[in-house]
Amino acid sequence: MISRVLLSSFVLALSQTATALPGPSCPPDKPMVKAGSTEIYGTINSSFPHVEQYCSIPFALPPVGDLRFAPPQKPYHHDYINATEVPPSCPQFDQTPNYFSIHLPQYNTVENFSEDCLYLCVYKPTGPLPKKPLPVIVWIFGGGFTIGGIDVPDTDPKFLLEKKQDFIMVKINYRVNVFGFPDTPALSQQNPGLLDQRLAVEWVRDNIAAFGGDAEKITLLGHSAGAESIDYMPYAYPEDPIAKGIILTSGSAMTPSGSQDYSGSNFTSLAKKLNCTTTTPAAELACMRSVSWQDIETALKGFGATRDTRLNFQPIADNITYFSNYTERTLAKQFAPLPAIYGSNRNEAESLIDSTTTAAPPNQTLVEIDTLAGIMCPQRDMSKLRNHERVATWRFEWAGNFTNLSPLPWMGAYHQSNMPVYFDTLSLFGPSTALEIQIANTLQDLLLAFAADPSNAATNLPKMGWPLNHYGMGSDDVLAFGANGTATQIEQGAFYQWFCNHVEAVEEGESTSVNEGVA
Repeated sequence: MISRVLLSSFVLALSQTATALPGPSCPPDKPMVKAGSTEIYGTINSSFPHVEQYCSIPFALPPVGDLRFAPPQKPYHHDYINATEVPPSCPQFDQTPNYFSIHLPQYNTVENFSEDCLYLCVYKPTGPLPKKPLPVIVWIFGGGFTIGGIDVPDTDPKFLLEKKQDFIMVKINYRVNVFGFPDTPALSQQNPGLLDQRLAVEWVRDNIAAFGGDAEKITLLGHSAGAESIDYMPYAYPEDPIAKGIILTSGSAMTPSGSQDYSGSNFTSLAKKLNCTTTTPAAELACMRSVSWQDIETALKGFGATRDTRLNFQPIADNITYFSNYTERTLAKQFAPLPAIYGSNRNEAESLIDSTTTAAPPNQTLVEIDTLAGIMCPQRDMSKLRNHERVATWRFEWAGNFTNLSPLPWMGAYHQSNMPVYFDTLSLFGPSTALEIQIANTLQDLLLAFAADPSNAATNLPKMGWPLNHYGMGSDDVLAFGANGTATQIEQGAFYQWFCNHVEAVEEGESTSVNEGVA
């Protein structure tokens, strides 16, 4: 007998297939890629005439009904896919309002949400398939595992691809907040959001050749929670990481993230607010699957947005997708030794401290503590471990402080301010200086050179002026971008080592500036 889950999913899949048939929404003048027997119709934006965009490609069944909170399931076959529209983001709301989320809309996700959100977008150069397959970059967004999605203006790949034309980029959605990390004892797998990411990368491996991409040269690129996610993958899939290299900015597996709510009390608290008061975890889960996602989000908002009141739904250490012992696993060689780039920002926490002010700077001592303890030092620690195992690693720091990106003088190189530099979306923020453009070009060239051939980056990047990081082996070189009015300069990580070893002193006020002594 066919289960109700499969039957409902099958009916939904049929309805999606019907709406994807070519017709008025898929005219013959649209670009088309054939992946196996599936015709995928995309679009070309007149502002980016050399970029084909294929969006709303399903990599999983809609996670609705009995598939809510469950691991993603591969989609049914589609003869045709209308990939001309950007998909909605997964259900979410911003729990931590601050100056940047309120006043820099270029960083905000467009408010188009649906629980049917497990789609990806492929961006490729226009025209026929290249004679030599192109390297592929898979972008995984950040947002504290709480917010984010494909359609965020500052990470629009069309700007960079229009200029460079020598790579393919894929952007993916994944479930966030309680939908991606429910943490209830009724489930055997607690991190479906991380499983979404893996299934999307598997789709890229299996289908990217149809777009002209090289499945043997896939690089994962992520920011913040996306960087943490990418760093988890070599440990979760040590025998089959799929990717050949990883680029992480403002996050790592060592970042103090994740949920400590092993009892599932947050899920139960949310369920009670939705009148899902039952005696067993299974009944509670069934009730939570019966209410609308909009009601769930409204209930979450009802807990407030302060650190003391809001409910936290983030990855939990299941020791399958997310581990509690990365140091031990690294030293035991229980990971895929992928070459990696780790990047951080000099003033990360300027945009991470909870705040409702619009002009006053946050407490700078807290900014420095959070920058060190939350991002910079965990990345240093991960680099140290990787170097101990002789795995190719590079480190860089974004230190640029430019008026268009940082309109108030105290903002500096805050969390996410480097995204317009990566993606060449600086024009969304107003005029750039010549130095800013020079830095952007250099950083883009280095990251794309890594992605072009991660397996040989240890040979190629030093030739471009970026030495390997050898923490504890004679040097701890960090390539700084925009420090002291210079495009690039090599900084010695001994400074970082001192600060990271004295985080407690910083907390007690014995040191007043992260940047003292940093060249």
